[in-house]
Amino acid sequence: MFSMFDFMFNIIFILFFAVFIIVAVTIAITALRGVRHSQSGAPRSAAPAKPRPTEPEQKRELRCPYCGAPIHRDDERCAYCDAKL
Repeated sequence: MFSMFDFMFNIIFILFFAVFIIVAVTIAITALRGVRHSQSGAPRSAAPAKPRPTEPEQKRELRCPYCGAPIHRDDERCAYCDAKL
């Protein structure tokens, strides 16, 4: 007959084996997808990233730091909240 120790040992062994299988499958899937990790640990794809185009400075809109309303460069006070700029 099985004792309680034998039953617990079997349960722990099965759980350890299940975790081992899950980790092995995860590693295999990651390897098949071709994802490589840099030395910092962050994943990077096989193709290098394209640089983003930068916006010209003229498109940037000035906003009031207190209410967020649009303002002009030569304004001394906000037209919406009357805060001193």
